[in-house]
Amino acid sequence: MSLRRTAAAVVMATLAATATACAGQQDQAKEPKFSKNEQQAVTRADEIVQEAVSGMSPKPTLAPIGNHAAGSCLAEFGSDKLAQVALRYQLKDVPGSAGKQLVRQARDAWVAKGYKFESEKTDGDWSKPNPFVSMRTGADDFWMTAGNGVTDEAIGDGIAYITVNSSCFPKPAESSSPAAQGLSSESSVSSVSSVSSDDASQQRVLAHSSRIYDASRRRAAPCRSA
Repeated sequence: MSLRRTAAAVVMATLAATATACAGQQDQAKEPKFSKNEQQAVTRADEIVQEAVSGMSPKPTLAPIGNHAAGSCLAEFGSDKLAQVALRYQLKDVPGSAGKQLVRQARDAWVAKGYKFESEKTDGDWSKPNPFVSMRTGADDFWMTAGNGVTDEAIGDGIAYITVNSSCFPKPAESSSPAAQGLSSESSVSSVSSVSSDDASQQRVLAHSSRIYDASRRRAAPCRSA
């Protein structure tokens, strides 16, 4: 399977995760939950990423999918006063056969933290090569997904990915802060090596996929709290 098709498969999976999370948000309490600001949202989202990957074996490289700048708040679709941060990574530099295993490790790490599944159907079908999990933190209302983008259906090889979406926060008076843009190089900590800078072709594909994701998210039907 080509890199472009693989990246597109990951983006489609994250779109499905967004739809699942939207449905879950409608089932939450009427009062929405918010982060205080973008920096707090970025820091907490990265913490949840690290909770998933810090104990992984084999150890992957976090390869960002697109940028991590703040975008629209999904829970308050159309609001010009609220924003949200989404961190999206492929887990690279590991054997293709490890993809499903890494998804399971992310799932188990989040369960150990007390996070809950969006529904009974989002715990992953582990009989398949492409299990998918969707979970929520609870108190601070961050939601996250993990899945395996299959690259070889015959043997089940794939590239695992994880996403973390923050709760919403008030937009600053000025244009967006640079907090999120510096995340990849600054806070993806020592437990996971940084993505290689010479893989320009792959990064162009990932950037293209991110634009598809962002455009689709803007066109999605409103997802509002009750």
